[in-house]
Amino acid sequence: MNTIARTKDKICFDIIEEVFRTHEVPQMRAHAARLIAEYPAAMSEPVLLGAVDAEDFDGKADGEKRALIGALAKIESSKAQGWVRAIFAEKSGLLRGRKVDDRKLMAI
Repeated sequence: MNTIARTKDKICFDIIEEVFRTHEVPQMRAHAARLIAEYPAAMSEPVLLGAVDAEDFDGKADGEKRALIGALAKIESSKAQGWVRAIFAEKSGLLRGRKVDDRKLMAI
C-alpha cells in the first residue's frame, strides 16, 4: 500500500479507501487510515471524519482508533482540526469519564 500511496491520484486513493473500508484485519485498516491522511484534505477529510463519527467507532480496536484520530489530526482543514479540538474541550463526567479521557489520550 505504501507504493500505491506515493501516487497521489484518485485511482490510488480509491484503492486505499477500499482497503480502509472493507479489510477484515484492523492493522490493515489502521495503516490505510494513515495513508489516507497523506492525500489532500478534500479527499481524505470526508472519509476519516465519517469513520470517527460512525456508530461503530467505539467498538474498534484501540490501535485502529488511535490511527484514525492521528490521521485526522494530520489533515490541515478546519473541520478536521475542529473535531480534534473538540476532543480536548470535552469534559469528563462520572458516566463518560473514561471514554472522554481515552479519546484525549489517543489524540495526543
